[in-house]
Amino acid sequence: TSDENPREPTVERLEASQMSSGYANLDDVEASQSASTGGYYHDASAGAAGSAGSTGVAGKMRRHPVRSLAAFALLLVLVLVIVYVSTRKDPLYGPAGPYPSANASPAVKAQLKQMASMVDRNHDPCDNFYQFACNGWVQKQQETDYSYAFSGIIARVHEQQLQLLKENFPFIHEFYDECTDTNALDQRGLPNTLTNTIDTATAAVKDWPSFASQIGALQKQGLATQCALTTEVTQGLIDNDFQFFLEPAQTADYQYYVQTDPSIPVEQVWKGYFSIVMANVFSALGYSNAQATTFAKQVYDLDKAIAEAVGDLSVDGISGMLHNTTSLTIEDAAQQLQLGDYFKNLGVQDGTTVRVFYENKFRAMQAAVTKAGWDVAKHYIEWHVMFNSLSQLTAILRSNAHDLAKIGIQSSTYNMQWFHRQAARDAINGRLVNPRHAANLRRNTRLLSVSEEDALLVGDAQRQETCLNMVLATFADMLSHEWVKNDFPTKNLAPVRQLVDYIYTAMGHRLENVKWLDPVTRQSARYKWGNITRNIAYDSDWRHYRNLTLVDKFYEDTRAAIGWHIEFQLGKIGQYQNRHDFASRDIMIQNAYYDPQNNNINMLGGLIESPMVMSSLPLLFDIARYGYVIGHEITHGFDNSGRLFDETGRYRSWWQPASVQEFDRRTQCLVDQYSAFMSGGIHVNGQQTLGENIADSGGVNNAWDAYQTWVHANASNSERLSSTYTNDQLFWLHNAQTWCTKSSDESLRRQIHTDVHSPAEWRVVGALSNKREFAEAFHCSASSPMGRSLTSKQCVLW
Repeated sequence: TSDENPREPTVERLEASQMSSGYANLDDVEASQSASTGGYYHDASAGAAGSAGSTGVAGKMRRHPVRSLAAFALLLVLVLVIVYVSTRKDPLYGPAGPYPSANASPAVKAQLKQMASMVDRNHDPCDNFYQFACNGWVQKQQETDYSYAFSGIIARVHEQQLQLLKENFPFIHEFYDECTDTNALDQRGLPNTLTNTIDTATAAVKDWPSFASQIGALQKQGLATQCALTTEVTQGLIDNDFQFFLEPAQTADYQYYVQTDPSIPVEQVWKGYFSIVMANVFSALGYSNAQATTFAKQVYDLDKAIAEAVGDLSVDGISGMLHNTTSLTIEDAAQQLQLGDYFKNLGVQDGTTVRVFYENKFRAMQAAVTKAGWDVAKHYIEWHVMFNSLSQLTAILRSNAHDLAKIGIQSSTYNMQWFHRQAARDAINGRLVNPRHAANLRRNTRLLSVSEEDALLVGDAQRQETCLNMVLATFADMLSHEWVKNDFPTKNLAPVRQLVDYIYTAMGHRLENVKWLDPVTRQSARYKWGNITRNIAYDSDWRHYRNLTLVDKFYEDTRAAIGWHIEFQLGKIGQYQNRHDFASRDIMIQNAYYDPQNNNINMLGGLIESPMVMSSLPLLFDIARYGYVIGHEITHGFDNSGRLFDETGRYRSWWQPASVQEFDRRTQCLVDQYSAFMSGGIHVNGQQTLGENIADSGGVNNAWDAYQTWVHANASNSERLSSTYTNDQLFWLHNAQTWCTKSSDESLRRQIHTDVHSPAEWRVVGALSNKREFAEAFHCSASSPMGRSLTSKQCVLW
């Protein structure tokens, strides 16, 4: 029996076996419990009845030996059945339900009913807790690429946002209507504004300075943003003011052109994606099929030549990038790099300092463009202007944008650097196109959703969501401000602030008590923790969209809106980020992030709603879910990238060598653990997902510590909520069900290739299997998969 089931029989397991026949409804459960209570607790009458019965049976046994033997045999069989059921590999595992206790409130009863509907007791909680917690829900879902158990919440937020548009912002709603009117987009074809822009730019190109000048004029409109060179206004790594950066670029990441990653087959990317999309673009511009095919190959070859000349900038890391940054005045940069009127056309003010990343590789990019010839360079401009416009054009081009998004190549300007989306894109892709973005990997990354199509949904069936995302990228402040004034759940704000304090304090205790840090590093870590700014729900500094004029034509309005944001970003050069402000402006979404350059956690307002925060339930539930999220974000300040920044957000070394060595040893344990997990037929990349795995582990640890603090402080009020689950078991179940998803194998493979988060299943299994208190709650043995914490294989960092 022990070979079949590594766990020892337990009272809970016996109760589960007895409950395996099930009850028709909760009333049957309560009736059974009442009868059971009467049998167990009426000791005097039970004893008397038992004595009388014994006497009677004894007399009958003497008078009817055959009956007595039969009764004895029946009793023996019953005992053997009970022993067998309690020790065999039963198809039903773990406690049933969870069913509410007799005194549970209606809100608790409703919550437990929902949780019970998601559980699948055909899976042993000690084998795979995610499958136990979620497969009941998963099995009820239709076949789909990706779905999330609480996607209805996202839909509800979208409905709120659309309602706000209709009631308060008619001019923005018109912009949205223009975007969703796909028939009008198809009938219009390519707008004259677009084709005239392309003609003007290409007609002026005759050498490198004229080429660069035209790129500047286009980038001011949010076009050609990755055309040979790109710029960004973002915070510096050492000096935290907003700075202007310049660097070489191409359409997609290095790995899409040079075979370095087996998961990205370069030849397939060309044949299955680029050759088709590029040819469609040139056909749309009026070229013949033969010309379109030729130009597509020329443009792709130039992209590849730039990628090969520049190389993979991510391999050098942040330190390599810092050592390869040249600071020039705007005048010197224009002269030395032969940029002509690039800065003037873009709108950069005289006197601005330009920070050039990898000047030698920038010159290598210039040589590649020059070698290709200026006719090819003109087609390169055509491609890049169209590339940034795909989602705003005809059906086939919108579909092409969707195809590129599926392999991690985002074409929309709304995902480019001017909207703080570059860091999100790099985080989604799981690698650094530009090493400096390591500073921003946590900013604007999705916590609850891992589908890369969220960034750009271009199929007509999802057009409404696509257009809403575009509206929010442009007017997030206006919608968010209106929501805060009228619909924000203020009743949840006070308990959430208290919960943040609980979790924050728990992390402080962990930093104080963790044994492997040396005293100097511990003191610095505690100092950084003490300076974490906690931004909750929203800030009071709302943007006003003055001087933005819309003309009721979708493409033209899109260009005007993007131009407004670019001018806004350029105006921030030399300023410092207010650490109490949210960098992400759409505070209605259910998300949170840690910003290492400002050392703050940002808990967006949309997260302070069900299913993350439920004020009608005992705090246990909010700690298990929202508390976990808080702990997750705080831990990012001490993960493999967050630990590189100090208490002020500056990139500097503040760790002693011995602690760095121990940190690396402990994180390698996590790399190895997660790399052994498989989804969609391939292994998880434990190195790529390390930062998020560290944060998941820290989130679980901090939430548990805060929960225990709350239990001890409220011992008199912490009654058992379920008749079949302990409160500790409910904590773990509620935490795990946060991640219930259904994904196709293809979706899982895409996620593993491109996402810095592990698949949902392994986020649960990985973190909880390293938690001893989980194993104890569900009586898992050291030999069970979820009992890793009871062995020397346990991975512990924070």
